[in-house]
Parts: sequence; structure tokens; C-alpha cells
Amino acid sequence: MMKLYMIPLLRFNIIMAKNMLIAACGLLKPLLTFFYLDMNSGDDVKIFPFQNIICGRNSTLKIRNRIKSGRYGDLYSGLLTSKNPANGLVNTELTTVKIESREAELRLLAIECNFYSHLHQRSSNIIDGIPFLHRYISKVDLECSVNGIQRADSFSCLITELYGVELASIRMEYGHGLPFATFYDLAKQMFSIMNFLSIRRLLHRNITPSTFTVTRHVENDRRKVGKLLLVDFAMSKITEQRRNDELVKIKRIQDLDRSFLFHFHYILLC
Repeated sequence: MMKLYMIPLLRFNIIMAKNMLIAACGLLKPLLTFFYLDMNSGDDVKIFPFQNIICGRNSTLKIRNRIKSGRYGDLYSGLLTSKNPANGLVNTELTTVKIESREAELRLLAIECNFYSHLHQRSSNIIDGIPFLHRYISKVDLECSVNGIQRADSFSCLITELYGVELASIRMEYGHGLPFATFYDLAKQMFSIMNFLSIRRLLHRNITPSTFTVTRHVENDRRKVGKLLLVDFAMSKITEQRRNDELVKIKRIQDLDRSFLFHFHYILLC
């Protein structure tokens, strides 16, 4: 027979087990989504380069080479040409173009675009550590090759500033680890970005060395060389926001603190 003094201890263990289960589900959900994406990305889709996309009345984008193929679609480099109607000056800028098939069962570019818009507060301001969003095109027809078969298909495009080189690639270049000065500078920028998101109660939920990039190209006029950028916001969550001057909690604050520790673990691994 159970002793009376053991009832509070049993209740405490049940509560702890419940909290651990909730925490495990919160961490497994992104991993299960990654597995789902990998299982549904069997087709090898390649966009033919040098195709033009009309981004607006005075802007066009020319697709260049493919950078990499990932879970959230393929990354391409692009050349964005914009004409100022007031003075007629033409500005060109190298960009990163993320392309996603409209037939994908899990569409994430629209979610990422909304998150960028929330971060930039629907203005054209530059934020340290966050890529600048140029355009989001929900539907565009492009010539492509699917498993070696040429055809035309519909895609969605997310156009941002030029990312740079992944932090994971930079780490592999140094066999004995990063120099201390470089490590200190990158860590300082990394914590500054995480603090920016935490203050605004935002979760990235996919922090890895591959989601941090370092600007290296002089063609990126918006940033200096060596600036850190956090990319891939498709899995991000907004925990709090204001609606009609009222604070609305979308997700429990405990999950935010738990996720920050999860992010901090990945930062130490870098």
C-alpha cells in the first residue's frame, strides 16, 4: 500500500514527466518535418540559367547558377536589375534566389517571406544579421529539367540579398580550429543576432552551422566583408505580437527559453 507521504513525490514525478514529454515533442517536431521534407524531395529539379523574371514595373531578375539544393528548395544566384524612374539610373545587385515548386506538398517560402516582413516591419530597413528581402513572387513559369526531362513548370521565388559562405564551410577550411580573433568576432555577432530575436520573442528553430553565412563578396554593397547572416526562417515561430495594442501570446514562454538553450548548444558546436 502506498504511503501518504509518497503522494506529493508521485505527483511531482508525473508533472516532471509531462514537462519532459512536452519539451521532447517541441524538439522532435522540426526533426520530423525535416524527415518529411527529405522523403518528398526525390525529384532532381534544375532550373535552366539565364532566364529572366519580371519582379515589378522597373525590376527584372536574371537567374544564374545553382548554389545548392536543400530541404527548403534550391538556392540560385541571381542578378537583380532595377531602374529608378525619377533619374533613369540603373542599379544591379547580386542576390540569392530561393526557388520552390508550387507542386510541393509543404510550401515554406510564403511562411519565410511573412517572417522577413515581420522582422523588417514591412519597410526597407537594413537589420544586422538578417538578410534583406527584395521580393517574393508567388508564381512564375520557368524552364527546368526534372530527372533529365525538359519541361516548363510553375515555381515560387524568394529574392534576398547575397548570403555569402556557410559557417560550416569556413570551419572546414581551418583544420585546427578558427583563429581566436575570428572566433570571437563571429561569436559576438552570433549572440547579437540571437539577442535580437529573443527580445522580439522570435524562434528560429533551425540553428545549425549551415544556417549562418559570412559575407565574403565585394559585390554585396549592403554589408561589409565578414558580416554574419542568419538565414532559413522557414521553420521560425513568432511567440508574441501586438494586435490592437494588446500583447498576444502565441506560444508558451517556457518553450522560448527551452529553444534558446537548444540554439545555444549549436552555437557552442560551431
